[in-house]
Amino acid sequence: MSLIRNILKMVVVLGVLVLTVQFIRYWMANKQYVFTKEDVAKLAKQYAGQDHEQAFSKVVVELRKRYPGHILPDEDLQWVFVNAGGWMGSMCLLHASLTEYVLLFGTAVDTGGHSGRYWAEISDTIISGTFRQWKEGTTKSETYYPGDTIVHAVGEATSVQWGAGTWMVEYGRGFIPSTLGFALADTVFSTQDFLTLFYTAHVVCVCARVHITMDLSYQAIRTANRAREADEQRTETRRRNLLILIYHHLLEEGYMDSAKALEKDSSFGLCRFEVCDNVDLDTVLMEYESYYFIKFQKYPKLTKKLPEPGESRLVKSCGKRRTSSSCQTLPRINSIQRPPSRNTVKRSESKLTARDISKSREGNSLTPVETSRFGLNVSPIIKNGAEEGTHMRKGHQVDYRNLIQDAVKGAADTDFSERLLKPISAFIGMNSDMRELAAVISRDIYLHNPNVRWDDIIGLEAAKRLVKEAVVYPIKYPQLFTGILSPWKGLLLYGPPGTGKTLLAKAVATECNTTFFNISASSIVSKWRGDSEKLVRVLFELARYHAPSTIFLDELESVMSQRGVGQGGDHEGSRRMKTELLVQMDGLARSNDLVFVLAASNLPWELDHAMLRRLEKRILVGLPSAPARQAMISHWLPPVSNTGGVELRTELDYDSLAQEMGGYSGSDIRLVCKEAAMRPVRKIFDALESHIEGQSNMPVIELETVTTADFLEVIAHTKPSARCLMDRYSAWEKEYESV
Repeated sequence: MSLIRNILKMVVVLGVLVLTVQFIRYWMANKQYVFTKEDVAKLAKQYAGQDHEQAFSKVVVELRKRYPGHILPDEDLQWVFVNAGGWMGSMCLLHASLTEYVLLFGTAVDTGGHSGRYWAEISDTIISGTFRQWKEGTTKSETYYPGDTIVHAVGEATSVQWGAGTWMVEYGRGFIPSTLGFALADTVFSTQDFLTLFYTAHVVCVCARVHITMDLSYQAIRTANRAREADEQRTETRRRNLLILIYHHLLEEGYMDSAKALEKDSSFGLCRFEVCDNVDLDTVLMEYESYYFIKFQKYPKLTKKLPEPGESRLVKSCGKRRTSSSCQTLPRINSIQRPPSRNTVKRSESKLTARDISKSREGNSLTPVETSRFGLNVSPIIKNGAEEGTHMRKGHQVDYRNLIQDAVKGAADTDFSERLLKPISAFIGMNSDMRELAAVISRDIYLHNPNVRWDDIIGLEAAKRLVKEAVVYPIKYPQLFTGILSPWKGLLLYGPPGTGKTLLAKAVATECNTTFFNISASSIVSKWRGDSEKLVRVLFELARYHAPSTIFLDELESVMSQRGVGQGGDHEGSRRMKTELLVQMDGLARSNDLVFVLAASNLPWELDHAMLRRLEKRILVGLPSAPARQAMISHWLPPVSNTGGVELRTELDYDSLAQEMGGYSGSDIRLVCKEAAMRPVRKIFDALESHIEGQSNMPVIELETVTTADFLEVIAHTKPSARCLMDRYSAWEKEYESV
């Protein structure tokens, strides 16, 4: 029995040893090394033949640059004796882990011996001195000199001899603990230099501990990053596959128009993909039903019939409590909504089930059926979650994972050109005519970044303050803008041409995180009977749908001039269009929709008085003051400017020029500055035109300096465009001002 027991023990030990060896081999094969053998050898060769101390210093500095964080700091670098196989030398360990090491090695005296058989590959690059080597099975030696690299393969044993003053850079990779036993045993049983043994073990352990900890930290970060990327990739693939399955199902069932609409609205070509064999929505649904039945012993209920009008009074009563007008489609600005998924198309009220309404897809905000006559279902862009729990009803479920993902991705998505708009296809229930009108208005949504900041606008402080109160602050601090403090719904900028009204609108489009509608007369005036008022209605419904949004009406007098003025009065179509615009403006004032109307006019006295009442704030954008004029001149003509490789210098008295330009608008000042800059450019045209093409002696372009006298001469020939109108604007301001 004892013999059998011993045999079993040996088998177990042998099995554990084999498994350990296989594990180490697998681990080494999949290890990602920090250093590159060729890179370390090439770096050492650069300093071969130099003094070894200087060469070692340069190697350490360069290694730290190429592999930051992987070379020990200077205070941890220590030269220690090492002996093995009869030879003795000195080494300085730079990096050590379980799978690789880098060290500086050499000897000041002649020494020699033999190496062990290591489970690692070692390469030595000679800096100075000579090195001789005898491989196993031969009697001939090989001599190596500075710049040569010797590679010791795994399991290879050699006899070696170092000449006095031989120094080298050594790099090893593999199972590094296999290289320690030979040297430690020689120290213990041969030289019995236990102090050297202690120093050697201490340096190796310190270096290994530092780099093992670092390696584990890097590995954890790398693993977490890969897991995150894989999760995002799976989510994106799942969304794409879902669209492809829906597209394939529509084609299979004969819904060609719906399939074409889905392909048009998707961001990638659905027609470039096809589903795999034996995969379709029917199969997926059947498998889900089978899984559900096995788990719950019943089949899932996926749809239910809409309630009758009499049965939905509770829903309608809830809707009335949450809406203040017949066209309300956004919740109150102080309510808390669940952030919508960016890739989810909202359903219309006509498609909502009672369960969907009870769950309240937008943070308990209910939209009555009559509010979506055109199928315009509004979902807010604002994401507020501080008081979610106070508005949550029993049974309400919140998808916190999507909430966090949308919040993180929304904070990172700052590129203006990459902003995603809700598709028009979400307007379910609209007829073809209304869809065409919605497409026309959607073309006026500003999708390009004007790149105009608040600081780029000189002056206009009152206008900038009111725009921020109406657009920026209600989105950032919704709890402050309730009741009597509800945000402004309309703002009129009036004044002479060229004073910055349109520039302020561009700043709104750049700085405010809203959907910007750039509307002119051509956008909402149609030659077809009835289309103008329909365009106006669709405009405001789209603004609610994309809320928070800003509607900019430029040259307002062209569409909202006074009614009943002139011979014969307005045309019938014009009156209907103006009436519809006034009705929609009234709807904004009575609702909590985050829709803001910004209007600009050069002729405010021609505006209809009903429109003036609906524009709560009316601000005169007058001619720039003297400090503003001085700032504009210094902006357009600084002392030194370099555009297109040509340097333009100026010597201007900005203060006196600002005083001379009283009555000039901002665009007039820019025109004068441009003309002053063009004068020295005109003088070099003759030299450029007289140059024969192909000659190498191209004249050097050097512009003359623009002086104050040149600028005054330009002012004498460039008159202001709106100086005579300021008295009329001031008189109108006294009667209708609202700041």
